[in-house]
Amino acid sequence: MARGGELLYLQLLNLFNDFGHQQIGAILANQTYAHLQVDSSLQQHLESVLSAALQGVDRELEGLVNFVESRLDEFRLDKKEPAHLGWVPKDTLPEALLFAWEMLNICGSSQSSLQKIALLETLCCMHVLRSLCFQSRRLGGDKGCTPHFAGNYAWVVCAPDSSQENESRKLAQQSYESIERMLYRVLRESSAYAKYDDRPAARMPDAKNVADADDHVFKLLRKLGKEIGLVVPPTGPSMRLTLSSYLVRFLVASLIAPGTRVRLDEFYRRIFAHYGIAISSKELSEALNWLGGSMDVLAISQEAMWFEEELQRGGLLIALSDAVSMVLNPYHTFKEQKT
Repeated sequence: MARGGELLYLQLLNLFNDFGHQQIGAILANQTYAHLQVDSSLQQHLESVLSAALQGVDRELEGLVNFVESRLDEFRLDKKEPAHLGWVPKDTLPEALLFAWEMLNICGSSQSSLQKIALLETLCCMHVLRSLCFQSRRLGGDKGCTPHFAGNYAWVVCAPDSSQENESRKLAQQSYESIERMLYRVLRESSAYAKYDDRPAARMPDAKNVADADDHVFKLLRKLGKEIGLVVPPTGPSMRLTLSSYLVRFLVASLIAPGTRVRLDEFYRRIFAHYGIAISSKELSEALNWLGGSMDVLAISQEAMWFEEELQRGGLLIALSDAVSMVLNPYHTFKEQKT
């Protein structure tokens, strides 16, 4: 479902080839996503800033690349394998729109090109995981809903150093287990296959194919999640979702337009609206509803002070008063130099 970058590329092609699709209109008309404020010019803007970022990397790494290429021996590939065409369903338009907007924020900032590429790498990993969960929810028909998130699932995170007795840690562990079960189960439901292939054979998943598909679904979620620090610990039991200091900065860079700031509660709302990551009490209530839990939302949200402290340490949180705090994306809008 999401092994290579081809999936991301095809999602963007679908998006820009059919930007007037009713799914896109529904997202943009939804008050939850009013902050997107995009139109059909999104493709042109994204192409411009992405091209500039890639050219910047070429300039910064040109010397290193030339050094490596000058010392490589000639080689040729003897093994020739056919290339197979692939596709992604139109259903993926909502998450593709979120992905494009986040790319625009990262590439459109005044950060260095290498910083942008590092953030884009993280964004691509996060989007693969998000795409897996979006598609699983569409095909699986699971119960429970999250009204303020198009993906209709929930990731609950805890502090990286949470103790075993911490309630938010227990919930984060329960959340991760629920996501893995969801991804594991959908591959074994005949109705999921029949949605895109109504032939009788498609209604009975082949056992070998399903086992192979596990590597590209819930096992991929675990692998990529650990690589980017979203899933901890790297080895051993009690896996749970968390946000490292780097991932916190990534969320600021991708969900807040360069050089602007938003209220802290608005930032929490955007994090949930884009990834289903629940941190504050309002979003935690929806997450608990989806998980079917009965924990104390207020107590768990109070334990989320670690997130605000991480923002403060990074100089990303501005306290205007005891009741109002703003989250700032400190990098200004990128202005391409004319040559």
